[in-house]
This record gives sequence, C-alpha cells and structure tokens, in this order.
Amino acid sequence: LVLMLRVQEPSSAHRVPSLIHGVQPHQRLLSAGVIKSQLLFIGQTQNSEKCLPMNHEPKWYESAFTADYVQVYSHRNDTAAHREATWVIAQMRLDRGSKVLDLCCGNGRHSQVLDKAGMSVVGLDLSLPLLQEAVHRDLTRAFYLRGDMRNIPIQTAKLDAVTSFFTSFGYFQNDDDNVAVIREMSRVLKTGGRLFFDFLNAPHVIANLVAESRDESDGALLIQKRRITPDGKRVEKDIFFHKDKKSEPLCYQESVRLFTADDIHSFLDEAGFHVDATYGSLSGDPYTNESTRLAIFATSIPHDQNNS
Repeated sequence: LVLMLRVQEPSSAHRVPSLIHGVQPHQRLLSAGVIKSQLLFIGQTQNSEKCLPMNHEPKWYESAFTADYVQVYSHRNDTAAHREATWVIAQMRLDRGSKVLDLCCGNGRHSQVLDKAGMSVVGLDLSLPLLQEAVHRDLTRAFYLRGDMRNIPIQTAKLDAVTSFFTSFGYFQNDDDNVAVIREMSRVLKTGGRLFFDFLNAPHVIANLVAESRDESDGALLIQKRRITPDGKRVEKDIFFHKDKKSEPLCYQESVRLFTADDIHSFLDEAGFHVDATYGSLSGDPYTNESTRLAIFATSIPHDQNNS
C-alpha cells in the first residue's frame, strides 16, 4: 500500500535520472525502505476494488489494471518475461548502460530483466497498483514513473531504446491519440535509437476469437467474454474475477483497436522510424496472418530521411 512507503530524499546513487522532466513540486519521490527501486507519482490514485458497470467506458484503461491484473494474466509471469526481454535485448543489440524506457511497464517484469542485463531503465505506467507492486518486488535500480503514454515525461532525444510489451497500444477511442503514442516514442529516442513494439495480430484475433472462457485456479474463478465491435475495428472483453466461490466478482473491461501490421508500419513511418524487422512471436517466428503476435523492431531516423 502506498501509505507503507516511506517518503525520503533519494541517495545520490538513486537520483531521478536527469532525462525525466515535467515533475511538479507536489509530486514526491518515494522509496520502500531498503528497496532500491524508486516510484515517482504523476497523476491521481485509482480504486483497485471497484466493480465497474459494463457500459463500455471509453477510459477503461484507468480502472482495468488493478492488483488483480497479475492473476487475470497469470501466464504473463517472470519466466516468460525473462525469455522475451532476453530475446529483445539480443535483437536490439543494446550495450550495457543504454538508457531504456519500458513503456506501460506494469509490475516491472520486463524492466527488471532489462536492468539486470545492465541497462539504465525507466518504467512508465498509468496503473498505481501495478507500479506499487513493481517497487516492492524489484531489487534492481530501475526507476518507475506514473504517467500517460501520450505525454511521456522524458526529455526529447535522450533514450537509446523504447520497449512496449504485450499490446500496450490501441487503447484510445480516438485514433489521433493512439498515433500520438508512437510520436512520443519517436520524440524521446535519439537518432538511431531502437524501438521494440509488441502488439496483438488482428487477423489472428478475429479468426480465433473465443466468445467466452472460464478458468479456475486455486479457488479463484475467471470468466472472460470477448467480442468484435460491429464496425470490426475493436476487440472488447468483459472480465469477471471471483477471488473465491463466495465472493462477488470484480469486473473489468478492455477495448483495443484492431490495427493491422500495415497500419502499424504506416504509423511508424510517419513518426520517423525505419522498420527493421517484423516477427510473428516473441521468439523470432516469421510473421503471417496466422501469427499470434505482431512484434516489430524499428530504428529512429533523422526527420530529413523520413519517407525518402
């Protein structure tokens, strides 16, 4: 809990990196006792125990990523994160000491692997519960920021790499807002900086959609109902999570824009990236319409080379 964190001035070894900007005087740097990771608050808290009405709330992402998220997506564990991030580091050919932003870092699974590989890591997420977990579980020197991916609080052209794991894109109803995220990725990268972008594969999702699933584990019941919107542009999910058989369900929504590989490639090109490689998994499988993932590596190029 946030009240368990002790407010203190960080030691010189744990100063907020100079590349961070936009921090207001009322925002505080918090450290959890002997835990080395830092958590910088940007924005307001959210309720992690609220059962949301199923009304397709456009800002679903402000409430969906609670402390229960880790149980809902239990297959996204530390073992998988180590395998995925290790592959990404090798593909990006990052040197030790590279400044890396783990965008929408959640509870820091990939941030920790990047840090242990010698990177200087900043994790950014909107979810306060997941950032709190990242701080408490992380024994690395990564920094964690709370903020909006459409307005990344990092100075222009300061980073060597940006990573975006597990469909942290397409959340917004307005496509201009979605494109703004990619523009922000471009803005914070140095020329020649590398981007890793992991997204759902829209043709696979549409062709293999499971309308409803029920999973039980350790006494908990997870019910997920999925649908494609009538216009075919979004995949939506209602999640009902029973912590035990007697409890009322915690209810969440998800809604993600079904951008195709061509869409993402176009967005990247317009934002000043050169697409280096596109894969169909986080282990290097070739990309096809049947692939489970859309995994893209790109390089930030000078503006005068864009579209050349």
